[in-house]
Formats: sequence, C-alpha cells, structure tokens
Amino acid sequence: MSHFTDVKVEIKDLAALEEALRNMGFRMLHETTCRGYTNEEMQNVIKLPGEYDCGVISTESGYALRYDSYNGHVEKYIGEKGTILLQKYTKVKIEQDAKRLGFKCIMKGDVMVVYNPKNAQEKVEVTFNSDGTAKIHAKGFKGKGCMVFADLEKALGTVVNHQKTSEYGAGDNVTSRELLMQGF
Repeated sequence: MSHFTDVKVEIKDLAALEEALRNMGFRMLHETTCRGYTNEEMQNVIKLPGEYDCGVISTESGYALRYDSYNGHVEKYIGEKGTILLQKYTKVKIEQDAKRLGFKCIMKGDVMVVYNPKNAQEKVEVTFNSDGTAKIHAKGFKGKGCMVFADLEKALGTVVNHQKTSEYGAGDNVTSRELLMQGF
C-alpha cells in the first residue's frame, strides 16, 4: 500500500481547466470583461449564465479564481470557493498525466483508479473531496515503486500530507525515473 497523500488542488494548467469547463458546459474567453460588480477586463474569463462571470488570474504558483460573490450566483455553477470546478479540473489533469505516463484510468463510483496496464494490482485511488483537496492512495506496489506518481501529485497542487506505509520500505529501491525508463 506504499503511501497516502493529501493534495490541496491548485489550478496550474489552463488547457486542463478549459477541458474541465467544456465538460461542465462552460467556456473560457480571453481578454474580455468579467461581469460582476466592477466589470473588470481580465485575461481569462469563465463565462457563466446570468449576470456574473468568474475570472481566472495568474498567481506565482499557477492560477486562482476571482469573482463577485454577490447572491451566490457564481457558486451555483462552480461550487463554494470553486470546489466543483476544482474536482472536475483534478479529474481532467489526472487523466492527462496518467495517459502521458502510460497508465489507464477508470471511475469506480466517486473514486478514480489509475493503474498500470502491465500490472493492474499496482494502482492509485484518487478521491475528490468537497473542500478542493484530493486524497491519493497508492496500492499494490513494492518498495518505492509508488513514487512514479509523485510528479502527478505535485502537478495537482500543494502536497499537504504524505504518509508512507510499512510496505514503502519493502522491496527494491527503484526510483520513479528508473521505473519510467523501464516502461512501467
């Protein structure tokens, strides 16, 4: 079972965000007015039904959502503090990165399972929490093999908790880069 990781999801990939928005039935426009109390011009704007939109602003670590919270209009579509949108973004980002690494993804209820098609016992289960975090649980790996997913965890945002299990120290001492080179 190798490890558990909790990640505070942060938007770092605009293309993945745009795909998540399309999946939700919305679109992002560029260099346009973000409708709200001040009607600001913004580089990236999520167009929503009604009178208010959601801006996507650049930060040092990626992007943040900025919107007028009057009457809860924007939250109806993207969730309180954007949590619904963050869940959709996380799903898209994991699917993209898993594909890049040669893994497969399936949904089992509310849990996304990312697995190695060469050994389906080696998998990571991702739970999308309503507070904008994701819990990642690596299973079926011997030793440090689960660390092939460390880049995926970091791509989602800030790792707030990383707990190794007793199985983490068992087996060989292969690095994630070596696993990728072996076609893992």
